[in-house]
Amino acid sequence: MTRLERLNQLLRQAFPEAVFQVYDDSADHAGHGHGFDGETHYRLHITDESFRGLLPIAAHRRILAAIKSETDAGMHSFVIERAEAPQ
Repeated sequence: MTRLERLNQLLRQAFPEAVFQVYDDSADHAGHGHGFDGETHYRLHITDESFRGLLPIAAHRRILAAIKSETDAGMHSFVIERAEAPQ
């Protein structure tokens, strides 16, 4: 299973009603000093009702907790573009 597949699985488990897309931006960072070897840079666009009323930092913390196993396993970057409840 790829890291992208694992990220999707972890996020779906943590946020079953969310609308989200995870993008693998690793190729854009080839050759960087941190030792690029693929599957290192990701970007998330997410909307979920469970974020309603939360400060953005609280929503981000929930997201990062859900994918902790991947950050612990060496994922270098995970950009959260949107973490809010739908309007």
